[in-house]
Amino acid sequence: MTVHFMDKDAWQEAPFFELHVEVGPHPQSVPKVLAGIEALWQHTSLEGPYGDSFAEPSEQQKLEEISVEPSQTYGVARLSKASQHP
Repeated sequence: MTVHFMDKDAWQEAPFFELHVEVGPHPQSVPKVLAGIEALWQHTSLEGPYGDSFAEPSEQQKLEEISVEPSQTYGVARLSKASQHP
């Protein structure tokens, strides 16, 4: 099993990537923003979304849908065949 999330340096020293999406004050924008986030997760270079950074992807189910709760999701990005990062 490849260790991604539970590696001792995964969220501190090792490279990790973060995308912060802020929903504006207009409630009608929420469905469009969530649809955009779901579309991002469909990319073949991404594995996820997962709801727990304290369990390996292989030990949890992918989230079935994106919502405002949980406000954070996690996954693995494959930048090349040899490079994978949480």
